[in-house]
Amino acid sequence: SAPHLRVLRLFLGYNGIGPCGTQALADITHLGLLEALELSMCGNHLGPGGARSLAALKQLAQLQRLDLDLSDNNLVASDAEALSELQEAAALHTFRLNLSGNNSGVIPHGAKALQGLKESIPHFHLDVRLGQGSYWR
Repeated sequence: SAPHLRVLRLFLGYNGIGPCGTQALADITHLGLLEALELSMCGNHLGPGGARSLAALKQLAQLQRLDLDLSDNNLVASDAEALSELQEAAALHTFRLNLSGNNSGVIPHGAKALQGLKESIPHFHLDVRLGQGSYWR
């Protein structure tokens, strides 16, 4: 336990983490004073529904900056919808979200949900590369 931790950087990419692996990250919400979180889970096997438990990060009352890399995980539109709950994070000011290389259904089907993030978070940046370099921001 590190109750006074303010910044946390975790690189968990390319570790074969499956959908249940993100549930263990819910324990991060016990770090009540956390102001910045950089979480890279690129290249794992989260699959459809694997990002749902990450919505629990909205409970971090002091979280001001979130960098979340979920590229190359075969996520789907419902994952984008779950991530849209992060707009409820009261102090969140900067949010960088990378969904590149996921199922093509993430965008455009998840775009409406992600639009709420763009409207509620002052500095929201979304990076999505689908196929041969198409982008939506």
